[in-house]
Amino acid sequence: MAEIPRISRRAAIGRLAAGAGFVAAGPRVLGAAPRQDACAALAGQRIDWLVGWSIGGGYDVYSRLIEPVLEDALRAEVVVENAPGASGLVAARRLSAATPDGRTLGILNGTGLVVAPSAGGLAAPVLDGDFTVLARIVDHRQSLVVGAHLGVTSLDQFVALGRRRPIVLGATGPATVNVLLGALVGDLFGIDTRLVLGFPGSVQVIASVRRGELDGMVVGDETQAGADEVLPLALFQLARPGEAGGGVPNLLDDGSLIDRQPRLFPNPEKARADLAAIEALVGVGRLIAAPPGVAPPLQRCLESAILTSLRHPELTRRATRARRSLVPASAAEVFRHLALARQAMPRFDNLLATALGRAGR
Repeated sequence: MAEIPRISRRAAIGRLAAGAGFVAAGPRVLGAAPRQDACAALAGQRIDWLVGWSIGGGYDVYSRLIEPVLEDALRAEVVVENAPGASGLVAARRLSAATPDGRTLGILNGTGLVVAPSAGGLAAPVLDGDFTVLARIVDHRQSLVVGAHLGVTSLDQFVALGRRRPIVLGATGPATVNVLLGALVGDLFGIDTRLVLGFPGSVQVIASVRRGELDGMVVGDETQAGADEVLPLALFQLARPGEAGGGVPNLLDDGSLIDRQPRLFPNPEKARADLAAIEALVGVGRLIAAPPGVAPPLQRCLESAILTSLRHPELTRRATRARRSLVPASAAEVFRHLALARQAMPRFDNLLATALGRAGR
């Protein structure tokens, strides 16, 4: 078995700094006081942080942004380990099987784990049984993007092209919201979309779009931000307070594209219902979790330390420089989103099964 790469925080952040726009800082940057709670046992210990995607992608960048702030909050060494494979499921399974002593944490695609049971019977862990969910980092907002080579500059032109010939979209793997939304693009607009799967991370999919090997993809809106030769055409997200969409149509906001351009949608009422269900799914988001069975006192102090870290001004500044958003939520709020997402998911089972049955790899 190939050895999982273990890269020091300083070396990894140094590689990412030029592209992500943040500067590495040593541990103890925030001057935290010694812990007096159940997390005190973690002081001076190594905490393995598992990432199920490749270096440089969105999950990796979030992990390395959070790492130094959480190190300071717990007075521990956090070591990020990239274990890509199976749309993050390799790392998720490893996290689920780890000892629940606080020394193994990880970042999860919470929305993807909701999608996974409908994605060809994948044996994926479940959020409320196989993990101790500790917090949400950010909701799972997505954008439809295309390569500049396609020659379209608006959603109208994209739909017109898709009604003339198949549109080829890329994704990492079946247990992702990207695959579901790629399939949904075809259903919403009455066009033929074909999926190509098997990329280790979104960075590699974007590179394939830029080279003209794919027409486009559905990707985290921040992952694609600023990527050359990649043009966003639609946002699968609710606008946050004070946020501008940069002129890109927003498919989820009330009074949105369905009202303004109903001709783009063969079935506008179905499109409304589908997009309302997607809103529930993306709310689950990117999560921080531990293995199942963490003792309640340790769980409570980990939740507190992580939420405090996610809301700390230093992390906010780092995230802003890296063009990343933080929308923290407690575990209790995550489970409220999870309940809504599970109610929403059955309406997409047939659509997803059909898309995966036709997908190339």
